[in-house]
Amino acid sequence: MAEQNEKINSSLSLALQVSENELVQSGSLQFGYQQEARQWQVIVKYIGDIKCFEEIFQDTRVVELLN
Repeated sequence: MAEQNEKINSSLSLALQVSENELVQSGSLQFGYQQEARQWQVIVKYIGDIKCFEEIFQDTRVVELLN
């Protein structure tokens, strides 16, 4: 999984590092962040069984968009 972190968009990477207050104040960094639920909605292009992420990351919910 560590090698996959290199492919994270730089804006998302920065947004994950700042405090929630900074995130809310920023117009561009909060795209995809749901403040009420304090969670992220991220679209990922993945080849393979993406459902395995739900097992690895317990707080993750996967919804397949195609196939």
